[in-house]
Amino acid sequence: MCTEAGERGGAFCGSQRTLTCKISSLFSSHNERRSEKELVMVLEGWNVVDVDAYVGAASTVLCLAAAVFVRYVLSRAPVRVPQALAYLLTGACADWLLPHSKARAHATKAFVDVALCVVGFEIGAHLNREVLWALWRPVAKLLLVMIPVVFCTVAVVSSLLYPSLRRYAPLVAIIAVERSSAEAMAGINEANAVGQFASATMCAATLMDVSALVAYVLMSAVVGAQGVVAAGNALLGMAAATAVGPLSAILINRVPTTPQVVLALMLCALLGAHYVFHGELLLGAVIAGSTLNFSAPHSTALVLRRIMPAGQLVLFTLLGTRIQPSKYANEMTSAVILYASRIAGLWIGGALGSVAASQPHKNIRWMTLVTQLALALLLVFRMEENFPESAPLARAYGGAVLLALLTGPSALQYALVRAGEAQQQQGAPKDDPSPQKSKQDVDSNSTTAL
Repeated sequence: MCTEAGERGGAFCGSQRTLTCKISSLFSSHNERRSEKELVMVLEGWNVVDVDAYVGAASTVLCLAAAVFVRYVLSRAPVRVPQALAYLLTGACADWLLPHSKARAHATKAFVDVALCVVGFEIGAHLNREVLWALWRPVAKLLLVMIPVVFCTVAVVSSLLYPSLRRYAPLVAIIAVERSSAEAMAGINEANAVGQFASATMCAATLMDVSALVAYVLMSAVVGAQGVVAAGNALLGMAAATAVGPLSAILINRVPTTPQVVLALMLCALLGAHYVFHGELLLGAVIAGSTLNFSAPHSTALVLRRIMPAGQLVLFTLLGTRIQPSKYANEMTSAVILYASRIAGLWIGGALGSVAASQPHKNIRWMTLVTQLALALLLVFRMEENFPESAPLARAYGGAVLLALLTGPSALQYALVRAGEAQQQQGAPKDDPSPQKSKQDVDSNSTTAL
């Protein structure tokens, strides 16, 4: 009887993992009686595994629910607060209050990857042929002047702060070049900004993201003395995995189906390439979105516009849970100095670059390029992991990234208002041209509306 019951218990265990199954397995194997100590150990193991999964899922849901409540409060608050900053702070507070678990970390990563793809599709949708053809010359001139200034400024300051880690200063300087294109998209949408200044900001942020990523791969190979071949292989692998985005966009677009299915298939292709080949998710999504909308607006653009608020809420809130201020507390003085040096580089480089590109608003251009987020933190973590001896410098710049997170969104909103392109603040209806603009200005800006 006992053996038969044990066999039934084992069969039941294979199909459904329950507490009864665990208890029956203790007494059914080889007809031997297990000790009370073993029973407690098995039951505790079962509880740890399953409770961890439930706690992780519940924590993620509570974190997102808190962000929804914050969004509701912000919509009725008399003082405007950048939504991206509010979501990041909400995620950081939730991470401090809620219990940590591996299941929550896995759930957070999955949600962030999906939201990152959605935001990348939206960014790419605005980088169409008209926008790129009109802005590539001035944006290229701006970045060719500004990026070297930022790089040299941060590299010199890093070498002075940490003389023994001077060889790693170029890595930090490259990370300083990064500008969060996801936050730029969120800030421009929140302000309902329309015009050349907003479009140039979006293009510059995307190119700075790509430039920082490619340069970091090359420089890390040089610093690690891995050789040119290793750097070339790393770049080829990244390019091959990233190419899945535009290739999937071209192939899927030929299939007669709904926009929702197109987005779902592209999302699956990008996530598969990311997990299998370790491709850069945001870069692939941006190129895929641009490929779909390069010649003419695709039908997926309307769907993306509707789901973007939810995507931004999930992305910034869960990225906020990855911020750990205590990790950078010991290097906060150096972090403030590095942050100030980057701001100085952006200010000087932005002014000189605007003059070289014959672009207006040279005094506020730097304000649109302050925020750093996912890619910068990822590169800081990668630097500390690949070069453990550089941990003090990496953590110091990690603190500078946190300061950029706190100040960048507000600086972007202020710059858009100063440039006269934040229509929401000016009282103009959303998605409509400002009534103070001439018809010629409206026609010229309609192709670059974000």
